[in-house]
Amino acid sequence: MDRFKKYVMRIASIVLSAAIVMTLGESAAVKAASKYVKDLTVSSEKVVLTGEGAKIVVQAKVATSGKASKKVSVTSSDSSVATVWVSKVSKGTTDITITSWTGGECVVTVKTKGKDASGKKLTRKIKVVVGAESAGQEESTHDDESKSKAEAGKNGANNSNEDGKNETNNGGKAGKDEKAMADEKVVVTVTSETFSGKYAVKNDSTGKTDVLEANDLTRKYISFAPWPTTVAQVEYVIKNYSDPYVIAALFVVAADNYEKGKDMNDRSPVTFAMIEAINTGAGILDGSAYKLDNFAVGRINVNYGMGRVVVDGGSTVDVRDFAPRAYMKGATPENNYTPAGGSDKTKWQIVVDEYVYNGDIDNGYITVCPQRYSMEQDTETAKPVYIEHNQVLRIGFRRHKATGIWVPTPVSALSGEVSGNVKPFDISSTGLFSNNYVPPVIDQGF
Repeated sequence: MDRFKKYVMRIASIVLSAAIVMTLGESAAVKAASKYVKDLTVSSEKVVLTGEGAKIVVQAKVATSGKASKKVSVTSSDSSVATVWVSKVSKGTTDITITSWTGGECVVTVKTKGKDASGKKLTRKIKVVVGAESAGQEESTHDDESKSKAEAGKNGANNSNEDGKNETNNGGKAGKDEKAMADEKVVVTVTSETFSGKYAVKNDSTGKTDVLEANDLTRKYISFAPWPTTVAQVEYVIKNYSDPYVIAALFVVAADNYEKGKDMNDRSPVTFAMIEAINTGAGILDGSAYKLDNFAVGRINVNYGMGRVVVDGGSTVDVRDFAPRAYMKGATPENNYTPAGGSDKTKWQIVVDEYVYNGDIDNGYITVCPQRYSMEQDTETAKPVYIEHNQVLRIGFRRHKATGIWVPTPVSALSGEVSGNVKPFDISSTGLFSNNYVPPVIDQGF
């Protein structure tokens, strides 16, 4: 009888334990299921902007269950018509600033960072019309704001203050004639897609480094028309395009404008002036720390300007003659880094990727990587192999709150609390201005 009681008690204990486990499992599942996005709304599904540089703020609201993310991402289907960026986030309400550039139409897509109960992200579309409809065809609130912002943004100053003032360091072109402004103007076209990358995390239990997948990273293709060849054109892009991917692409433009001197001490003034314009946010930052010193200039001249690599047959080629094209879509060593578009630079597309570490664009900082062909060592055969998207060139950015201009900074400066003054960025010490490039295979006349 005692044995029977023990048997019954053991069975009861097992059943009770199973019930507890099931209850805990159900609680965890319920808890996880309670964190989701319920709804996404935008204050306007259509806006009309009149004139270049006009701005309007549209609000997006995210309703959630539990502690799901209330952040959103925003993209423009055609940044030559209008650009868009997240200007403020507060308790589930996001201010989205839309800025007009040329006449036409585009669509701004707003997407939640969090997912709904079915595991999908919610999206809303905002139709943007620039100069194609009369003011009377839209709601007065949109029209009045567009008019005031258009006045503040005349002559290409898209980054005006909220009170509508047009400051000198803020894209102001007052006093310049129309021809000068036309010579400065550059239309930037941006297309984007997502890609999957990898990142390394130390495993505390094993002491080893695990390589994990990173999905939904952003890759952008940047085109300039005309291709910038003057400092004024580079400054125009900096002031008028609030996109760190675009500003990062300007470093490649600067590299392409390098002119070989007589010796390593002979400067290429256009390239160096472009770099200083990028580093200072077209003048919003001041001080010698943000300028290129003689050591940095010398390093660029030696490694990049005077650098040469050996091609097939034993001949050599100047690094500066092909290196900028290594960052273009369609360019490979086998086709002599010929970009899609051939010799027409307005059709070149600079590839810029989101870096998996050190970034939160919604909170005003991000790291992006202009992509080029590079070499990777094959551990099994010890034979170097080409890889297309290697994040060699990593550029940190912080957004200047008053102007919206993105200023480069070292990636290491974004690893902790992002505050205080912007730490100067040294492009001369990166792989962009070096001779560490895979040589082209043949000469196609560039």
